[in-house]
Amino acid sequence: MLRSRFSMGLVILITAVTASCPDEEFTRLAPKIQVDVCAAPDYISDCWLDFGLVDISRQRPLDVLIKNPTAIDLVLTKIELSQDTDPAFTLPIDLPTVVTPPAAGCENDTSQKCGQPLTITFKPTVESVVRGKVLIYSDAVNITAGEPLVVELVGSGRYLGEPDISIDPPQCAFGDVGAGATVYCDLSVVNRGQLDLVINSVSGDGDFSATDLSAVFRPASVLPVPVSLPSQAGVTVRISATPPDTSAYSGNLYFDSNDPDTPRATVPLSVQGAAVPTAVARIYSVNNALVAPGDAPTVAPLDDVIITGEDSQPGTAGRTITGYQWTLETRPADSTVELTAPTSARTGFTFNSSGIDRPGLDVVGTYVVRLVAIDNQGSRSTNDARVTLNAMPGEAIHVQLTWDHATADIDLHFIRNSGSMFTADDCYFGNCDVAGGLNWGGGGANPHLDVDDTDGYGPENINVDQPNNGIYLIAVHYWSPHANTVPTYVNVKVFIQGGLRSDYIQQLTLCNQWWEVARVEWPSGLVTPAGDISMISRGSCY
Repeated sequence: MLRSRFSMGLVILITAVTASCPDEEFTRLAPKIQVDVCAAPDYISDCWLDFGLVDISRQRPLDVLIKNPTAIDLVLTKIELSQDTDPAFTLPIDLPTVVTPPAAGCENDTSQKCGQPLTITFKPTVESVVRGKVLIYSDAVNITAGEPLVVELVGSGRYLGEPDISIDPPQCAFGDVGAGATVYCDLSVVNRGQLDLVINSVSGDGDFSATDLSAVFRPASVLPVPVSLPSQAGVTVRISATPPDTSAYSGNLYFDSNDPDTPRATVPLSVQGAAVPTAVARIYSVNNALVAPGDAPTVAPLDDVIITGEDSQPGTAGRTITGYQWTLETRPADSTVELTAPTSARTGFTFNSSGIDRPGLDVVGTYVVRLVAIDNQGSRSTNDARVTLNAMPGEAIHVQLTWDHATADIDLHFIRNSGSMFTADDCYFGNCDVAGGLNWGGGGANPHLDVDDTDGYGPENINVDQPNNGIYLIAVHYWSPHANTVPTYVNVKVFIQGGLRSDYIQQLTLCNQWWEVARVEWPSGLVTPAGDISMISRGSCY
């Protein structure tokens, strides 16, 4: 009886368990795929990545974020471009293979911790719209088995022109130089085109030699070649002449570059040995650091540069150099610098900012200063003695603001990733012009405003050495006229890796006008105009 009851109980238990589990298919745990450039709500269809307008010869990388909204790994079996994709689009060598489940707090989050970024690069070669497709194969169950998720690609090329080499002066006519004296000629080599200029070699002939110590003409500075100059960037090449006697000497200097119109630029060299005073002009120091004779160091905006004529020599035994006449012959159009001591052996540069005379060069561009030396008998030098300074920013991003009215107070702003004005996302005079100001990641990622100029004419410069990836808005605010409101023309120049990328001019007519100038995308360095003008209420309008 006991056995019989046990058997009956087992049957009842099995029956009960069977009755509680209806005959249905078990739900299989499987990964899914989503891509941030696809349309909601499923994020697997109508997927588009638009690169916009990109300059020919430049490239723009953009990321798509591949997401896995499930609790197990998503395996990416293959990622490729379709066969009809334009070759302007490329994928990285190392492609992602797995997308792990999302971290906590990833709802509505587009950061990389919530997915796997895939970088696609667009480098146009033609001035037209081109298209392509990225095919993403995976083991996701929300895509038809064996079929890819398709991301459509589109971009447009824009032709900006060619490199254009410009050399000033076009020849080194040293003039009359005392026998045995060494003088210098500064050549300003600038790229006036829109595409990068590559100088492949520098050579010479005639009485020029880079190695013969007895040669009349020799290089006095080092130009490592090949060297690449972005648009409007320049370098100074210094050439020396030492006539051994009172004869005339000549030679040629050649610059070979990728300028299609002038693949070889020729600079004639000439000097006449004579018994007259010889003016010798050179850089004495940069930011208090001494410069060796003959060197042509790179300089940047706001550098304190001192030049000297103390190496000048009399042309007749027993005489001495007693007078110096410096002339600032060339400066950038938006510069207000003056010489500090135009009749002394040494002189520097100064500009007025906020009512204070500040030492140094104020803006990016070329400065040329000439020197005449006078001996104790009144004889004047006739040789071409000059110092040429090409002030170039050394930062990855350099934004320069100037304006044209003496009392207007115009402020420069640099805002990261859709941040708000006058916050920690905005580099401006209130938080960015002191040491240890904004922290946008530390080190070279932090922006810096060098001078808050509270009246005309600037400059205000904001620099970032090593920007984080993102989009930065450049804006200008008319803070105060310091009198009756005065219209003023405002000029903003954007330099990327030392080269002028964009130049904007706008007239502001009212205090508290806010001008959104342009956006800079990093790491592509792409600059696009914004152009919006609105009114805000933060200024000091009186």
